[in-house]
Amino acid sequence: MKYLIFSDTHLTPQFEPDKCRLLLEAIRDADRVIINGDFWEGYLCSFDELVASQWSKKLFPALLAKKAIYLFGNHDLKKLSDERVNLFCEKTASQYEFKSGDFTFIVEHGDRVYPMLDSRIGLMLPGWIIKILQSVEELALRIFGHGFTHHAYRPMNEKVKKGEIISQMDEHTYLVMGHTHYGEVDHNARYINSGFNKYGYISYVTVEDGKIDLIQKKYKE
Repeated sequence: MKYLIFSDTHLTPQFEPDKCRLLLEAIRDADRVIINGDFWEGYLCSFDELVASQWSKKLFPALLAKKAIYLFGNHDLKKLSDERVNLFCEKTASQYEFKSGDFTFIVEHGDRVYPMLDSRIGLMLPGWIIKILQSVEELALRIFGHGFTHHAYRPMNEKVKKGEIISQMDEHTYLVMGHTHYGEVDHNARYINSGFNKYGYISYVTVEDGKIDLIQKKYKE
């Protein structure tokens, strides 16, 4: 079975055709899909607005066809949605575990493992502040590319790898996260991060017969 794990799509009512196209290509090539949190941007829009958007027509049916597992993140908290999550997933959870090849994979968004300030105050901030912060992040990515993510996001992954959760796992178990936005596969630390899907970047992980691949692309200039 081929698993697809992606996170941090941060969908809003604004539909992005190129982003949707690449996500659909990945979904169609998988047997089981795990949406690992921050699927939609609950800091900027309501679940009603997401369901009414083009994402509901273009992306949701493909996810539902693969019986997607939806794990909540810190931007799309469980309390922000309702039973209409069944438009794009078979079940919801905070953590999901599966076996592939000789390995066990524990998947969760990562806000429990590595709490950030926005997890505590994000919903209290006005939307215009969130938009400014995201605009600054997007500008930095456009100027510095993945050099920015390496310096800004990678240190968070390093702290996770040195943390208690990783230290308690055996050599045949991987922790799979999103949240920090830095995609990587570190076999020595038994740590996987699926990266983020916004600002023109696509990043996701596939697992098949224990083989792990991190796929990263740009979907617009």
